[in-house]
Amino acid sequence: MPSTAGLVTSLFQQFQYATVVPAALALAVTGLTIYIGYLLLGPLLGTQLVAEAVNSPASRAVARTALTTLSIFCGLLLILFVQPHGGPVPGWRDVHWRHVALALTLTVAFAVIAVEPGLRTLFELQALSLADYAVLALIATIWAVVLRAIWRWQLVEHLLGVEPLGPQPEARSTSRSAAEA
Repeated sequence: MPSTAGLVTSLFQQFQYATVVPAALALAVTGLTIYIGYLLLGPLLGTQLVAEAVNSPASRAVARTALTTLSIFCGLLLILFVQPHGGPVPGWRDVHWRHVALALTLTVAFAVIAVEPGLRTLFELQALSLADYAVLALIATIWAVVLRAIWRWQLVEHLLGVEPLGPQPEARSTSRSAAEA
């Protein structure tokens, strides 16, 4: 019979595979894409050479600000997925109001930092346009939807051959239909 410590360690490892690893990998890929995209935006538009953009401290600072902003947006959306007992939220209707309040409060705090030049300088952020913030918010929303699909379909568990942490999606839909009948 496995010990309690071994069982807790096993559940924690499964939790990491099921929730932490997909979120981290998805954010890393999305963030790297945004950083490179913002860094090479000048050369893509024909206003700079690639070498100038990569070596320009101003271009790197704007790309770093875009990456930071995206990471903050994704982190704020990740708050909505958290449950008090761990694991991802089963559906959007199950998001707790306190998580929504926390995410909205932190979003307002970030907006104040982004708008106020003194605070922006304190955090070494560059001014982005409203269109930049809208695009980054849209990309963060797409990231959240993709991450939710990865969790729902348990793609990491299937890819690694690990036993899923919770019931299979088919089992959830079957149990819901049985409960409704």
